[in-house]
Amino acid sequence: MEDDNEYIGRIAFPDYPYWKTESEVAVMKYVRERTSIRVPQVYHYESNKENLVGQEYIIMERLPGISLSDVWNNYNINEKKNILL
Repeated sequence: MEDDNEYIGRIAFPDYPYWKTESEVAVMKYVRERTSIRVPQVYHYESNKENLVGQEYIIMERLPGISLSDVWNNYNINEKKNILL
């Protein structure tokens, strides 16, 4: 971006319109405010698809670290189950 920061943009699946995005943003806010777990700051979101993107979305802070999608294939089935449980 112009400010040299990296952001994450998430486009919501059309399942459970409105409530999925609202719930996700509310949970991130709750965890951020009430625990020491590092959670991305939400900068902007739209829980209505009537916008320029044409879908619900969230723009949030990118946290440092390794993305699960980058290492997922390195895990065996039992490790994947443990992550998902």
